[in-house]
Amino acid sequence: MEAALRQLLSCIDSGRRDAASAALERLQHACRAAASTAAVEVPGERSLDRLLRHLCQAGGSALATKADFITCKSSNWALLALLTVPAVADAFLTEGRVTALIDALEALGGCEEGGAAGRGGVLEMRLWLLSDSLGSVATALTEQRSGPVGGAPLITPAQLALAGVIARPAVVRALLRAALTQQSTELSAGDPLSAVEAALLVADHVQRCATPASHAAPSEPPSSAADPHAAARATWQGADADWLCEALPPLLALRLGEARSRPGTVLGEAELREHAALFVA
Repeated sequence: MEAALRQLLSCIDSGRRDAASAALERLQHACRAAASTAAVEVPGERSLDRLLRHLCQAGGSALATKADFITCKSSNWALLALLTVPAVADAFLTEGRVTALIDALEALGGCEEGGAAGRGGVLEMRLWLLSDSLGSVATALTEQRSGPVGGAPLITPAQLALAGVIARPAVVRALLRAALTQQSTELSAGDPLSAVEAALLVADHVQRCATPASHAAPSEPPSSAADPHAAARATWQGADADWLCEALPPLLALRLGEARSRPGTVLGEAELREHAALFVA
């Protein structure tokens, strides 16, 4: 796995696209094989940091190029493969790396504040890929087991960092713009708000762990500091209302439609409606 990752990163650095495709297939095969292996070879910190740099490459630059997009695409697929191996996911999911992904998404989203999806071309596609990477990281963090078996769940620094997404308006707007890009270009099937959902699930997990039910009376409403939805709604004050009014209805319709069409959906429709309230200021 380490050798395959290094080869892929070297191919990306040198711009060898054909060789990068072969190296990516080798990495994906190594990750699939690791699923049935007791002893897993976890890539070193330097290799994981190199992958992170490629994921965040030119994250704050509006001058995105096709080569930048291809780099992000290859890096994104590599991350998806690595996160399927629990030991590798645990090694990658540090507070620093999660924070770096969030910072890169916020910076990239700030290059073209508001506006319709697709206007930025390659930039919009890179925004979608970075959003997809963050969504994959969020999903891995929701599946991450921490603390003693049967004991109280613990909050990892990476989970805490990701939960902070809902309090950063620029990141939430970037996730929405990425969702609009997916919807308008039909980049992939399914719910374009899945990355937002994944981040909310982590925020909910952090809230449950940090706020035991016994600390509040049943009739006592949660404070805005403890309620991730209230905290997120507050960040939307002063946002581009016209853009939000245009962007949200079709995305939320897809969000609820997916819940009805998938009997095994992660969240029920009632919970999805609660999460939809995140965007109602």
